Amino acid sequence: MPSDTGKKRRAINKRINQMVNDMSERHSRVCVTRIDITYPEEIQSDGSNKDIIRLNNNLRSFMDRNNIDFEYVTVREQVDSHNPHYHSIFCTDGSKLSKPKRLQETSNEIWKGIVGSEKNGLVHYPKNNRKHKLPPLQMLKRPLQKAEGEDWQRQQDKYEKAKSIAKQHGEYLAKEYSKGVSSEHREVFSSQVKRKKK
Repeated sequence: MPSDTGKKRRAINKRINQMVNDMSERHSRVCVTRIDITYPEEIQSDGSNKDIIRLNNNLRSFMDRNNIDFEYVTVREQVDSHNPHYHSIFCTDGSKLSKPKRLQETSNEIWKGIVGSEKNGLVHYPKNNRKHKLPPLQMLKRPLQKAEGEDWQRQQDKYEKAKSIAKQHGEYLAKEYSKGVSSEHREVFSSQVKRKKK
């Protein structure tokens, strides 16, 4: 592994935590979604990142058209295959896009068009497995303004737990394994940081 792998891991974790925190400040509800993106076995990519950049740009256009606040972090990984694969975490304004399935299905259709395949399953919606046991992502919901006492604490605990789970998934994206295969290609992509509250 290159000597800067640990530094890169910390940078990925920092950016994902920043995204979760910033979106939580701007919105009382934040929908967190994760997808894994692969190429069809029969297609050999040119090894560049142009396809994932197109996917993220198209998703940004979709969000802009629907006036949905949106941030993402994507990482590139590569092991034995000529083709890279990617993992993405998205945060959206949960008052406008509350169901991860909508974003997952939109990503799937865009990706099929980019790689020229009708095959579903190239955009994978990860679930727990024996190697990487992560709890399911949850909607981030700040406590209601009218909540008080034990009710407020219950809502706050649930909110903090959901944020913690989102950051656990971020730690998976930041794992060192399968990164650093090629120094020629960028391995981390993210939306521009926003700080203004809505």
